[in-house]
Amino acid sequence: MMGFLRSAAAGRRRTKRVPPVEITVPGTDIVCTLRRSARRTLSLTIRPDLSLAAAAPLGATDAVVEAFLASRRQWILKKLEYFSSHRGLLPDFREGGEIPHLGIMRRLVGVPPARGRAIRVADGTMEVPCAEASPDALLKAYTAWRLPEAKRLLAPMLSELDARACGILGDGRHFTSLAVRSLKSRWGSCSVKGSIVLASRLVELPPELIEFVMIHELCHLRRMDHSPQFHALLSRLLPDAPRREAAIRAWSLEHPRIV
Repeated sequence: MMGFLRSAAAGRRRTKRVPPVEITVPGTDIVCTLRRSARRTLSLTIRPDLSLAAAAPLGATDAVVEAFLASRRQWILKKLEYFSSHRGLLPDFREGGEIPHLGIMRRLVGVPPARGRAIRVADGTMEVPCAEASPDALLKAYTAWRLPEAKRLLAPMLSELDARACGILGDGRHFTSLAVRSLKSRWGSCSVKGSIVLASRLVELPPELIEFVMIHELCHLRRMDHSPQFHALLSRLLPDAPRREAAIRAWSLEHPRIV
C-alpha cells in the first residue's frame, strides 16, 4: 500500500505544469485565457465580468483550440452582449447609497441608535441605527438585520404557496421544515425529507422572483431533479416560470452579491 502511495505521489510530481496563454477568438478581437491540462475535452467559460477562459487537453494544438473557439463565436458574442447589458454595481453601503429590498432600491440613512430601535424600511429609504454612519458600520448593521427580516417575511410566504401548490396538485405533499440561511451560491434547496432552505438574500428580490424560487423548491418535493416532469409541475403552478427564471438570472447579474 505504501509503495502504491509513493508511486502515485511521484506520478503527480512528474505531471507537467503548463502555464496559461492568451489566444484570440478567430474573427474577433476577443482575448481568451487558455489552460491546458490532463483532460480529454475542450471547454469554454464566460464569466459575468466578461472574461473568457478555455480549457484544453495537453495535446491540443493552437489550431484545434482556434477551430473550437471559431465554432463557438456566435455563442460567445451573444453571451458577452447579454452580460454587458445586465452588468451592475455592487451595493453601496455609504450613507446615501442604495441597496435593494423587495426589489425596490432603498437609500441608506444612518440614524442614532436607541433601545429597541431596528432598521426601518419606508418608501425609498432604509433607516439604519448605528453610532457611526460609516460603510463598515452600515454593512454590519444591515447584515445582522437581514437574516431575521428574511425569516419574518419568507416563512408566511412559503406557507401560503405550499397550501396553494397542494390545492392545485391535490397531493398533500407539504414541506416539513424551513431554514433561512446566508447561502453564498444558491437561492434555495429542498431535501428528500421535505426540508427547505432559503437564502436570506431573497428579501432583496422583487416578490415575483421570491415566489419563483419558493415554487421551484416546492416542486422538488415531488421531483428531486430538473426533468421534463419537474418542469411540467413548475408550469402547472407557475405558467410564466421561464420568464421569471430569465428575470432572476438577469437580476443576479445586475445586483452582485456583497454579503
